[in-house]
Amino acid sequence: MGLGTTYTILGEAPGLSSKIWDRAGGNHRTFIETSSGRETVPSPVRPAPAPGPGQRVRAMTAAEGIRIVAAGPADAMRLARLNRTVQALHAAERPAIFRAEASLAEIADEFARGLDDPARFALIAVVPGADAGYAYCELLETGGDAFTHPRRRGVLHHIGVEPAYRRRGVAMRLIAASVARFRDRGATEWAATYWSFNTASAALMAKAGLTVSLIRAEAPL
Repeated sequence: MGLGTTYTILGEAPGLSSKIWDRAGGNHRTFIETSSGRETVPSPVRPAPAPGPGQRVRAMTAAEGIRIVAAGPADAMRLARLNRTVQALHAAERPAIFRAEASLAEIADEFARGLDDPARFALIAVVPGADAGYAYCELLETGGDAFTHPRRRGVLHHIGVEPAYRRRGVAMRLIAASVARFRDRGATEWAATYWSFNTASAALMAKAGLTVSLIRAEAPL
């Protein structure tokens, strides 16, 4: 990297009653499958256009919907496969920071270890016959000090959708399900981080109701 500045942008939404919940449209619903059964949460996605030929994702109907499945350590390889395009983008844009050569097994091990932490969880978006995307999240709690108040917030660390299933509302449904879990765990706000090169993430988080709250500037030494 040159001497130019790199930015990491943090977006936040207070109160877990952000715009994402005000934009629910149509009769779409997102289902979260947990050990205690199936839970329905509102979807912020408007109905998709009429199906067209040639693409699996366009064959999905509103009746079939998108299932959001809770993923555990046993699903680490599924998460690793879904992470490939996310990792490749970051490695291409910031090769000094992100690895391009890590194997699926290495990435799966990272997910498995991370999901052993009860503060972390992952969700997988499932469409008929395929995994379409994933979210990897954490609940963070800080006790406060002389400078800051105590905070309990959810953080969306990763979100990725397979190229064939983009622009069908998969990411927004993953966000809706993640926010529902943050709320259930007692969080009062949620946030996501993304790099300055990731304009797609910036647009997605703005659509989900986040506003930029922190900009970190960097330079190599």
